[in-house]
Amino acid sequence: TATTDGAFLLASSTNSTDGDVSAPFRGFNDAWLVKISASGAIIWDKCLGGNSSDAISKVIANADGTYFLAAYTSSEDLPGAHHNEQIYEGDGWALLLDKDGKIIASNLRGDELLNKLQSVFQ
Repeated sequence: TATTDGAFLLASSTNSTDGDVSAPFRGFNDAWLVKISASGAIIWDKCLGGNSSDAISKVIANADGTYFLAAYTSSEDLPGAHHNEQIYEGDGWALLLDKDGKIIASNLRGDELLNKLQSVFQ
């Protein structure tokens, strides 16, 4: 995704612990967001998530320099997770980040079954 400052955001998942991912790893499989310059240099990277699997489905760069992420999490330790002791498939996860990748807002949606946010429109 192209950003308003001429850079790019790359979204993926990681479970790397070998040092290639500079952001602190948090769980089984973290959502990984990397901002790179137009020349490909890493500006920053962030691992997002909790104690289990987390993934980003869609990234939107907003005109004000913030970023909206549509994501999925099966991490039970995130505030608002719809955890049931017998079954927990995961929640849709909406995040708003500032220009430096810091979380401004985070909202989980779903129930005890599988819920994913696949896309978002501006």
